[in-house]
Amino acid sequence: MPQVSTHEISTGRFLDKYARSVIMSTYVVAFVVSNFDCAANLNHRIFLRPALIANRTADYAIGVSTGILEAIADFVNVPYSLEKMDQIGIPDDYFSVGAMENWGLVIYSEEFLVHVNRLTLATSKQTTITFISHEFGHQWFGNLVSPLWWTYVWLSEGFATYFQYYGASVVDGSMDLMDQMVIKCVQKALGEDDTTSTRPMNLEVGSPDDINSLFDHVAYRKSGSVIRMVEGVMTTKAFRIGLNHYLNKMQYGAAEPSDLYSSCQAALDSVNMNPFQENVNMASVMRTWDSNAGFPLVTVTRDYAVGSVHLYQRRFISANQKNDDDSIWYVPISYGTTTNPDPLNRTPKLWLTGRNLTTTIDDLNIDNWLLINIQETGYYRVNYDVENWNRISDYLNTENFNQIHKLNRAQLLEDSFNLAKFGVIGFDIPLSLMRYVQRETEYVPFTTIYNDFKTFISNTLNAAMTAVGCDERENDRHVSILSRSSLLTWTGKFGNEACREVGLQRIREWAQDQGKSISPNLQRALTCTGLRIAEQSDWDFIFDRYVNEPEALKNIDLLLALGCSENIEILDRFLDRILDSNSDLRSEHRIIALSSICYSGKFGRDYLIYNYITNNWTKVTSGSLTTSQIASAMRHIAVRSSTEQQYKDLDAFGQQVGYNFTDALNTIRSNMNWSNQHMPAILNWFNKMYKLQL
Repeated sequence: MPQVSTHEISTGRFLDKYARSVIMSTYVVAFVVSNFDCAANLNHRIFLRPALIANRTADYAIGVSTGILEAIADFVNVPYSLEKMDQIGIPDDYFSVGAMENWGLVIYSEEFLVHVNRLTLATSKQTTITFISHEFGHQWFGNLVSPLWWTYVWLSEGFATYFQYYGASVVDGSMDLMDQMVIKCVQKALGEDDTTSTRPMNLEVGSPDDINSLFDHVAYRKSGSVIRMVEGVMTTKAFRIGLNHYLNKMQYGAAEPSDLYSSCQAALDSVNMNPFQENVNMASVMRTWDSNAGFPLVTVTRDYAVGSVHLYQRRFISANQKNDDDSIWYVPISYGTTTNPDPLNRTPKLWLTGRNLTTTIDDLNIDNWLLINIQETGYYRVNYDVENWNRISDYLNTENFNQIHKLNRAQLLEDSFNLAKFGVIGFDIPLSLMRYVQRETEYVPFTTIYNDFKTFISNTLNAAMTAVGCDERENDRHVSILSRSSLLTWTGKFGNEACREVGLQRIREWAQDQGKSISPNLQRALTCTGLRIAEQSDWDFIFDRYVNEPEALKNIDLLLALGCSENIEILDRFLDRILDSNSDLRSEHRIIALSSICYSGKFGRDYLIYNYITNNWTKVTSGSLTTSQIASAMRHIAVRSSTEQQYKDLDAFGQQVGYNFTDALNTIRSNMNWSNQHMPAILNWFNKMYKLQL
């Protein structure tokens, strides 16, 4: 609360008085005693160590904070409850949990508030603005209205996740954060939520350990995704009315999901809107989403002779897990067709409320494609019959491909690769879809492609790399900066010599003139790409920059780039430094350095396990790495190993040195099984489509 008065009661002792607190949950009460300075803007203050304030490193965070708080208040039409908003950055040695939404006094790890003007990475700015927006979302959802019990923690964290994208998107529209929510929240949640062990959104808990376990992907990403689905079903206008009703009705109190649902239903009634079927309301729909674990796969099968469409739902479970779940969801079905793509209409045109539904669609011609789940608004995956998949794939390979919304282009790739991964469809379907990628220019589909499949990138993305170039441009949009960095990483990793030469040139220009440092946004990508063909002197320069770089995020970027070398002598020396406890490599960075080699590509990974470790086992086990770090390194290696020979070599080596590599061997065996099942079809497709030498 704001300070009302202060006066000295004796030498060096002061009595401060503050305004009376509003009614609040005890877990959001906090106070801080420090000798920090602050940056201020109206009723917003950011406290940091004095040197950081003096260097104006809080300017970006304080600049966006006011707009974010106003954006959320405007969206829900409920003013922020307090007279001030303080934020404080605590050094990692004292606070390392990210952030805490204390009412009017939000605490962060220092790195999330500190920026050095033009030297700040675009990704770092995005992290800051979304962190602030998440914590500010809590000022309404969690603080003004608290969950009645931890069972309903998603009422706090789910809404904060939704607003971390919305609030930030209002302040900086160039980041396209509501679109990014699909890949960073919706698609990620689907990938985490497809096991039999996942929990429903509502889960009864009693012990402190059980409560702590609730702060997982379900509370954050799944719940945020479901809330985004509700907004799409209701329309943004009715959704805002519903949230306003909920906050005003329950303010300074505790709520359960039924309170939210009744407010949303009241909002729909107030605008004479009923998006549901007869005798169905918001509560009955949402009970299927907050009480069922996981999510449905909607399978679409068309009868092209009569023009009908059959929809079937079943819980989606990843491979090697028994699926005897009989859950049913009320699934909102929005759709588009060749004749009417309707890419902006996220509201459902029909509902799948049982296991099966057979229907006809008025504007679906027999020769059309059908696309379900516009803008991936619904929290579910979609599968089609092969003919419909092929029609979508063929359409994407025309000049009209952007009639399918960019979020749906990302969804088609994400769904198809996951369905193929778990044996629901053949890999020829997602691979065929990927033919269109040479036309793609949007960040969201690009990111999905990279997350799902990382081969033939150099050939496929040459045109895109040429379009964005290797250097930043004065008027770059935020997402253009992100795309350039990703494209450089992909093309460099998969052998684009031109990109590698550019990366090496930038490293050498930097070494010759310290004023020509590589842009922070491209530092990791260009440095990694260049170091793949660099000499020892080039590598030594980057290592020296790593040792002397004070800014944590750029420091890690340089470290991760060091593992990209494809020179055996350089990797030997790097690994020797990793194991030498007296080297300039920081102790907490040693396992990161090892993983950088594992994930840099096949060259580094194979050399690490099949040359260096096998020839230097005594050095590895007696060096600076702990037993758990060695086990972690082996897991990193195993994740990228999938052949019978690799399995035999590691097994034999483990027996030779008397070390238990069971976890790593099990991972390789699992990869082998997947490869044996799917690689023939994949290679056949490449041979057919790209005429590769197999």
